[in-house]
Amino acid sequence: MANMYFNKKFEVCTVEDSPEYLYVDDVVDFLRECGDDWISDEVYNSGVYQWDNHNEVWSLANSEIDQKIRAIIRQDFPRQELPRQGGDIFIGWNILITLNTGETIKTNSEPISMNEVQEAINILLKPSFFGKRIKKFEIVAE
Repeated sequence: MANMYFNKKFEVCTVEDSPEYLYVDDVVDFLRECGDDWISDEVYNSGVYQWDNHNEVWSLANSEIDQKIRAIIRQDFPRQELPRQGGDIFIGWNILITLNTGETIKTNSEPISMNEVQEAINILLKPSFFGKRIKKFEIVAE
């Protein structure tokens, strides 16, 4: 799957059209394409990004926009037609928690956005019986 750019109306556009949203599937390709250009600021991982006019950087899109962009991509590029190396389109993230006992727990039954991962980790780190037993978090793509 290629990296894609979208305008405010969620229509596919080009970098030159000053996109409002990004779908980054391959960060290395994205950085190679944009180089030292302003458009690559704050893009470090695959995912859906939204332009933040106030800070003039890209930030991870909220879950509503993330889902809308991914729905457009799934509709336009069915799984069997994706020309991506390495297989299926990236769907989302999941959290694996390793407790100090060595037990590993998968937190979600379905993949979630990176924003939701950050929210979940912040909640799990709060002082509690469970929170004090966490040895490490692993964020995995699904």
